[in-house]
Formats: sequence, structure tokens, C-alpha cells
Amino acid sequence: MTAILLVDDMELFREPIAAALRSRGFEVRTAGDGHTALRLARNQVPDVVLLDLAMPGMDGLSVLAAMRGDTRLKDLPVILLTAVAERDYVIRAGKLGARHYLLKTQFSIDQLVTRIRLVLVEHARQTAQVSPTSDRPSLSGGSSAKDSLAQPPGEVEAPTPDTAAEALDSPSARLRMIRPLIKRSEMYDRIDNAGELQALSPTVSKVLKLTELESSTTEDIAKVIKQDSALAIKVLRLANSVAFSRGQPIDTVDRAVTRLGIAQIRQSMLNLNVIQQFGTTNLCGRVNIGRFWEHSIACGIIASHLAGHRNSEQSDLAFTMGLVHDLGRLLFMQELGEVYEQVLQTADELGLPLEQVESRLLMVNHADVMDRLLHTWHFPKELIDPVVFHHLSVADIRHMAAKRFQEVVTLALADRLSYALLIGDSGNRVLYPIADYCDALGVDAEVIARIEEVALTETNDVKLALMAESAESGWRDLREEVRERLPSAFNPLIVSERPPFDSVRIWCGQLRVSSGDSPNMAIVHAFTSASIPNLLNRLSRQEQEEGVSLLPLVVVLPEGTDDIDLHLYPRPHRVLSMPVSESRLVGAINELLDQAAVRHAA
Repeated sequence: MTAILLVDDMELFREPIAAALRSRGFEVRTAGDGHTALRLARNQVPDVVLLDLAMPGMDGLSVLAAMRGDTRLKDLPVILLTAVAERDYVIRAGKLGARHYLLKTQFSIDQLVTRIRLVLVEHARQTAQVSPTSDRPSLSGGSSAKDSLAQPPGEVEAPTPDTAAEALDSPSARLRMIRPLIKRSEMYDRIDNAGELQALSPTVSKVLKLTELESSTTEDIAKVIKQDSALAIKVLRLANSVAFSRGQPIDTVDRAVTRLGIAQIRQSMLNLNVIQQFGTTNLCGRVNIGRFWEHSIACGIIASHLAGHRNSEQSDLAFTMGLVHDLGRLLFMQELGEVYEQVLQTADELGLPLEQVESRLLMVNHADVMDRLLHTWHFPKELIDPVVFHHLSVADIRHMAAKRFQEVVTLALADRLSYALLIGDSGNRVLYPIADYCDALGVDAEVIARIEEVALTETNDVKLALMAESAESGWRDLREEVRERLPSAFNPLIVSERPPFDSVRIWCGQLRVSSGDSPNMAIVHAFTSASIPNLLNRLSRQEQEEGVSLLPLVVVLPEGTDDIDLHLYPRPHRVLSMPVSESRLVGAINELLDQAAVRHAA
């Protein structure tokens, strides 16, 4: 019987995979960290190691290096089974002799078994003999599914062989196997205690009171603002930002207030107060506070453009709902600490939208929490509904928030566009479809093109006004970070059903490295399963025009259609479904281009 050592720090992956492999006739021993893996491997040398790269303490690369330095383990076949899609890590692992590479978010149990058998054949061929397993000491002492029948919250449910195989083929099924990390009542108690807004500064309080009086003038408001130099500087910056600048630069608070207007001054005071109170929150290591607010500001900027497109008089309110839409997530990070770290890690590992993982592990998502808090903070109803319902589909928004339909869809589309444009990071790196939201608002291609053109510039400008101290310290642009994880020449040929309203096309546009060379891969995005044949035919025609053929291909399909037989052989390809996580998309691109490079070298 083939003996396997499975190394992964996350039990929610380790145990279902182990159970599924045992059901296929393998002996499996598991390790939750690098040191344990080395000890088990040295005590009873396995036939194959399935190794995760990202582990706390001793990571996968360190384990692999230690194995290669051990006489008994130096030739041991290793398959990377990981969520890490960074090119450098995979290349370094390859230099250390890792034979194969599977992304956790994309593999099935059948694929895994095929790889195991293939690597055993390759190993036998290289050693000129079949690896003896019949006299190998049994690994049955490893953890079994029955060992985890009584699990505390947050740990994986005990998988049976049947359910384990199903879980490997569905990230959503894997998520359902995990028990919630915290009771809903306990979670709300902690959030409620943290949700009390601190008292407004005296200056802000006076300004807000003045904006409620019909008799107030811009001169009255400017006089109060000038009493607080820090606030005065922020108001001047805001008035001179791209979002409000009209004509000559403003150099006095009086002119700044006149330019912004009383309604915008009131909204700006509320926005500045929110950022001031939460701007120094201690976040977990996965999210940068500057990037968090950058995403929120970008969402507000885009929402303002969309509201302006429909001649709405509430573009100021649209900015505010964009600014606060993810505030519940900030409170999760602040109050739940390591618990929310597990939520973020699980979303990364499974490649699922963060709000979906929140709903399972915390019993509510960050938008649900904001429903409670915004009512407590006496925010207007027209702002609360968009924040609470912005993760829903267009059909569900129409059903759940019919009275605020346009406002909710505006925020939902702005949020999705900010992800596609890679502006900031709220912890959720996922691409969502946007065409239905554009149709619901009557947004045309020119509006989307304009947002693509100005969103980053306006976000950079406004964030200097709203977060002067944090913005000046700076943080790394998200696009630069993602580009480093892609090949040095990423030049995809994009074929889409509706290119102007395609979030995948927008995302690729932010990352394309070379536009002058011939395309080196293709991405086809189908909005409906019926359009797939036509899109594939169009791809072939465009390849002929470009003078290339059978490019490595990523096919992005509607949710629930990723099991369609596309008849794409011999073309190398990967099939993903929307919404698609950044890690899955980057991993598929890297895997295909690495394979293409190997074939070219051969």
C-alpha cells in the first residue's frame, strides 16, 4: 500500500484530504507543522509527500530544503499542494526537487490521485526500480477521521470518505465542514462594546450644528473650521482635490467652504470623524490600514461617479456609503483578533469571497454587523440599506431593498469595480461579475471607461485630504505587488462576451506588462454558458490574426458551470468560475505559463 505524508497546518484541508485518500486505498499520515513532518518522515519514510508551502514557523520551503539535506529523504518525491501562487516560491520549490504543483483552490481528488501515481512512476523510472512499500512500517498510527468526532468551534467536522471526496471538489462544501468560530451572541457583544463612536471633536460638533441651521452661512462655518488648524488643512486639501477642484487652487478656508458647499462640508465632517476614530486601528498582519481606507475611498469615488451619471443629487451620500461600507470588517479585525485571522486565512485557502466565509465562521458577515451599528450611530436610512445589502445579487437587491434599489446597486457596482481596478485592499481579493449591475443602473461603456481612467488619480488625491498623516507615510501599491506574482511578460489576449462590462478584462488591464509583443496566453470570459462556443471560435480567429495558435488558456465561466466539457485539448487550459479569487486566477496563469515555458525549452 502506497504511504503518503500529508503536511498542512490547516486541519480543514488536512483531514478531508487524508480521509479521501484513505478511501482510495492509500496509507496516510498527517502533520500540522514542518518540524512534525520531518520527524515523521525520518521515523517512517513515506512514498510521497504532499506539502503545503505557507505554514507558520517552519514553512514548506524550509521543510523541503531539510529533506534534501537528509540522506534518506533527499530523493523523496514531493508534490506541492498549496494555496501559494507566487511564482518565486514555486520556482524555488522546483529547484529543490518538488515534482508537481496543485493549487488547493482548483484540484479534485481524481487529479490528486493521478498526480500521486504519476510521480511514483517517475520516481521508479529514475531509480530504475519500483519503490518497495510492502515491507514498509504501517502508517496507520496517523490521525483518522474518527479522531475528530468531537471538535471545538472552528475545527473541521469529521469527514467520511464519501463526504471528503465531495469536499475536495467544492470549496463551498469544504467551508460547510467547518464549525463556526464564535457564537453569534458573543460576537455581537464584542462588536457592540467596540461600536460606540467616540465623542466628536468640539470643532466638528460645532460645524455639524451649523450645517443643520438654515440661517447658517459659509462664512459662519469657515470661522469655526479655522479654529482647528489640522481640520482646516484637511478641508483645504479636500477642496483642492481632483474630486472638487474647479478652476484656480483654493488658498483660504473661506473659499474652500464656498467651493464645497454646506451639504458637502457636513458630509466631510462625518467622513473625517470616521477615519479619525478608526484610522489607527490595529489590524491583523494580512491587511494594511492605509490600503483598507484606500479601497474605501476608491469605492466612494466610484459610487459618486455612478450617482452623478444618473443625475442623482446624492453623490455626496454615495461617497460616504462607499467610505463606510466595509467598516464592519474593520471592527472584526479590531475586536476579534486571531479569530478573524482564521476567517481571512480560510477565505485565502479556499479561494472564496470573504463575506461568504464570514457568514459561515462568524454566523454573520461584516455588512450584517453594520446594520446594527449604523442604526445605533443614527445614520440615515438611505445610507444604511446600501451598506447592508451591497453583497447581494441584482435580483436579491430588488427583492430585499426595492425602495433603495438604485443606491444599493450603485454601491455594489462601485465595490466590484474597485476590486477589479486593484485600488486598495479590504482583505477580500475577489473578482465579481459586474454586467448585471451596469445594466440595472443603465451605465454605458463610456461611464465605465471614464471610471477606469480617473478612479486611481482621484482616490490618491482625496486620500491625502481625508487621511493626511497615514497617506504621507505611504504604502505599497497593490498592483505592483500582484504584478510581482505574475510572469515578467504578462500579455493576455482577452476574449469576452461584453468587454466594457467585464471585471476580468479590467483586472488584466491593470496588470498587463507588455502590449507591444504577441500575446503569450489567452483569457476567455463567458457571461453565460450558451456563449462559450462563439467565444472559443472568436479566440481562434483572433489567434490567427495575431500569428499565434493554441495559446495557454484560462476560461472563466458563470458560477455553477465550471464542470462543462469544453473540448479544449490539446490546448493547455484551466477553468475557473465567477466570482474568482485573485489567488486562483494568478495561480492558474502562472501554472499555464510555466508549463508553456517548459515545453518551449524542450
